[in-house]
Amino acid sequence: MKGLIKKFDYKTKTITIAVDDVRIKDDIEYVFEHIDEMNAIDNKFLVYLDKITFKNGKVEFKNIRFDEFKIDDIIVNSIIGNGDNGVVYQGYDTFFERNVAIKVWLPNFKNGKKKSNKTRFKEEVKKMANINQQSVTTIHKRDKIFSFDLVIMELINGITLKKWLSYKPNFYDRCIVIRALFLEIEKLHQDGIHHGDLHLENIMVDSVRGMLNKNKKSNLIYIIDFGTSIFSGKNNSNERECKLMIDTFNEIIHEIKEYNILDLDKNSLSSEMIIKIYRGIINLLSLLKLESMSHQAIVDISMLTTVLPVYNLKSLSNLIENKLKSDENYSIEDFKVYLANYLFYMSDIFDIDINEIKNITIGEAYDKYKNVFNNKLKEKGYKEILEILNQVNDFETVLNLNI
Repeated sequence: MKGLIKKFDYKTKTITIAVDDVRIKDDIEYVFEHIDEMNAIDNKFLVYLDKITFKNGKVEFKNIRFDEFKIDDIIVNSIIGNGDNGVVYQGYDTFFERNVAIKVWLPNFKNGKKKSNKTRFKEEVKKMANINQQSVTTIHKRDKIFSFDLVIMELINGITLKKWLSYKPNFYDRCIVIRALFLEIEKLHQDGIHHGDLHLENIMVDSVRGMLNKNKKSNLIYIIDFGTSIFSGKNNSNERECKLMIDTFNEIIHEIKEYNILDLDKNSLSSEMIIKIYRGIINLLSLLKLESMSHQAIVDISMLTTVLPVYNLKSLSNLIENKLKSDENYSIEDFKVYLANYLFYMSDIFDIDINEIKNITIGEAYDKYKNVFNNKLKEKGYKEILEILNQVNDFETVLNLNI
């Protein structure tokens, strides 16, 4: 019986083996007696089991042997990562003298059933091969190991977004990364591609020990694992993409959750609108991090707060008030004046009766406008609402500032 090592756990001295045998309904775990035995096979990923018996649904074997994993001129050196659908190794191509990644699709175990990933392999590889973008890894070759499908592809220099965030990068570096991510997502959308699984481990950052590589000509961000992606979207995949985008963006700009400033109606949002919203949030927070406020900064904050009404106004007002407490020239009242002006202006654009908001508080007026905005967004869709928002002078300019 043959198999592949898909995981090393040095703490428990255990390896996880994906077995190439239809009778086996789960991965096999093998525990070493001594850590030295485990260290001796840390670059040998092919496994051969002899004298197999089945006992109470479990696999037992008397002999186990390990061998190097080679594909033509490629030597496999280490495991980069693994998941439900496969494992990714790092290798070296001795002919082209370059590092490569080898992704192997393995059977998926769900609900106690062993499910082949051959269809998923075919769909994912076809999609990746047809995406002509620097942020998506280039496939060099397809092949097999035992009955498992695999591809040899470009090795991305960098770390996962999850790992990068663990280095606690500063706010401005996180803004650089999320803006680069916005651009790559928008490029995919222009080609009709929705990734569908944009979590922190499917995004790679070109970084060494948390430091961004800002001077290179190639991409800062790479998007991997297109197994859940679709072309010209299905509703359920778009909904999943929207939810994961919001979760991922909130992890990158963690101040959003800490300050409790966001109040999103997730049911009315498209992925395109989510990117618009988060561009605005990043610029609003960037303005609030300026050492000293200016008249223009307060006007821009008021515009961003009102034109895209997605904020918890009470929490945001408290944040702004704390920022302006030590300012000699401006106070929270200045923000409220401009906010009120934009509320009247946007209410007129969205056909809200001005008399309905004249005699209520700013907070009540903001919530009323927010409800109308969300309902219009559901009714008319992102593109038509964007045309309305573009009537606001300088809105696109302020939204796209890289502060």
